[in-house]
Amino acid sequence: MLPDIESIKMRRKILGITQKDLARHTETSQSFIAKLESGRINPSYRHMKKILDFIESLEIRESEELRANEVYRKNVLSVSVGDRIPAVVRLMKKHGISQLPVFRDNVPAGSITEMSIVDLMSRGYDSKKLSVMRVSDIMGEPFPTISQNTPISVISSILQHNAAVLLTKDGGVTGIITKADIIKVIK
Repeated sequence: MLPDIESIKMRRKILGITQKDLARHTETSQSFIAKLESGRINPSYRHMKKILDFIESLEIRESEELRANEVYRKNVLSVSVGDRIPAVVRLMKKHGISQLPVFRDNVPAGSITEMSIVDLMSRGYDSKKLSVMRVSDIMGEPFPTISQNTPISVISSILQHNAAVLLTKDGGVTGIITKADIIKVIK
């Protein structure tokens, strides 16, 4: 027995697929999908089966995908807005990392990366100038925050434009994911 026609629209939207995409993958038309979802047509068993098989295949794939809570690091190394740049560089070198979240009163306030420090050096800042600078002088935007259940595919997309993402739960930061963490899941 096939599920209700009414569930197709809801399931399609949850999966983030358009009517046009659903039509393309099920060899129907966008207008057919629109009429189906609005209850204006009664589809054949063959059409319904093809549509539901496609939706179910996406739901299975999504349920099997790794989530943030399976790849994150709990130990979030960070710096404060008032820390000096040499201390940041020592921390990065000691732990072999290239980016750090910046906190002010336990709240993400920005980010600092090797690239932001190297950029200053390329603009003529020598070690003497850098030694008196504070993180707040050069920090960038805070890393994006995500929930524990965010799929790896979404995290990978975010990491194309950011050095890291922070995991949050109940308003607090619980972990961090970097590009290196994503690569580690490849077997």
